[in-house]
Amino acid sequence: GEEVGEQRCFGIMVHKCRHSMRSGDTLESVAVQYKADWLQLFHANPNLHSHNADKTTGDLLLRLGVTYTVRPGDDVERVSDKFLLPPSLLALYNPELAAPTSLSYSPETAGHVTQVAVTVTPRRRMLRGENISLHVACIEGREWSGRVTEECREPLVERRVVQGCASEAHAPGMKCGPGGWGQCRYDADGVLGCHEFSCPFAPHPFVSKATWTGKAQRLILTLSSTVHAGQPIRVTVPPSASLSLSATLPPIPSAYADIPLTEKLYDPKANATVATQLCLILPVCDGGLDCVFGSDCHLRDAIDRQ
Repeated sequence: GEEVGEQRCFGIMVHKCRHSMRSGDTLESVAVQYKADWLQLFHANPNLHSHNADKTTGDLLLRLGVTYTVRPGDDVERVSDKFLLPPSLLALYNPELAAPTSLSYSPETAGHVTQVAVTVTPRRRMLRGENISLHVACIEGREWSGRVTEECREPLVERRVVQGCASEAHAPGMKCGPGGWGQCRYDADGVLGCHEFSCPFAPHPFVSKATWTGKAQRLILTLSSTVHAGQPIRVTVPPSASLSLSATLPPIPSAYADIPLTEKLYDPKANATVATQLCLILPVCDGGLDCVFGSDCHLRDAIDRQ
């Protein structure tokens, strides 16, 4: 076989709530990346000598906004309401609040029961008992909760026998049942029936259970052990969950899962947990906070006085 060279992994530490300006960057172009206004960035950087939004700033570590220390009882909704920032912007400013996710479906047939495979990669270390929540608008189904496996390429384990094969219309070996997961076979008594198959079950190393909330169209994964930042979690939801592809919405290949906000985060550099800091790009003038741009600690003092 091919000879594989040495593989190495490198960790890269980046400054929180900062943007490294490159040649060609301007306040306006950076503001577009963060769905902000260039005036917000200008007020957050009192050291800037020019207020021209289209002026190239050169090699500069630009402050995006201010940082907020997460307090007991804080969650994304509470912080969002406090600072008038939509959760989507909080996740944009703080990537650890969202995890890249890829999805696949088998069979990929609208209106049919499907097996959903998910790969989610958290950007922070997550602990046992924490939940990962994924909104999947193209999936429909009633409330369900159960065990999941990592992968299931071939559903080979016979699960149960269901109706759906008639001798005049079906032949042994034909697909049958919801989503085509069953197979027409003769049983020991010579009766042709639809035998449904499922994945060989093996305990998942990181997920204790999955829960589907039909009304919210969310798949919630509950962790059974610690998952490190950047470690992919692969999950296969079996057809027995009776989830089906929407007849009106196309299947989505990727999404972002919501990661809960915690009071403390693991810092690999210090090899310890530290207080969670959130990056906030605040409105230029709102609730008296405009005067504290450019100073993280003053923001916390201002909040204390509210």
